[in-house]
Amino acid sequence: MWGKKLKEVCCKKNMDHNWEDGDAWNSSCNLCQCQSKNVTCTKIACPVIDCSAVETLTHYDNCCPQCDHLKKPCFDGPVRYIHNDVWYSQLNCILHQCQNGVIIPFIIQCPSIACSQAKKLKQYLGNVVRNVFMTVRSLEINWEK
Repeated sequence: MWGKKLKEVCCKKNMDHNWEDGDAWNSSCNLCQCQSKNVTCTKIACPVIDCSAVETLTHYDNCCPQCDHLKKPCFDGPVRYIHNDVWYSQLNCILHQCQNGVIIPFIIQCPSIACSQAKKLKQYLGNVVRNVFMTVRSLEINWEK
């Protein structure tokens, strides 16, 4: 019971990796997310770059062309993200990706929790609390002996 994961595996990418509901990753110039046992991908929008054609370079690990100089970080409030970082904003269900100093937003559809899932979670948490209580009570009884 203690080792059981709360999140169930919902998606598979190839055969070597399982994704959990809400996970996000980059895949072949797409930003993908696992939602309700389905993978949804959105093509990465490349920012407009301000450099000459000679200075433009597309790296193997990035599908967007860049100016051939240091990649700029992004700032979301006080938090600093490096180039290609992806983060989730629970406010408004938005994924963000840092692209050379520009924050690219991706609006996602947040999955709703079905009543049966909420009930299973409640039962699981109830069992955990009950097991902890019984363990503590058993320790108290043994201590008193």
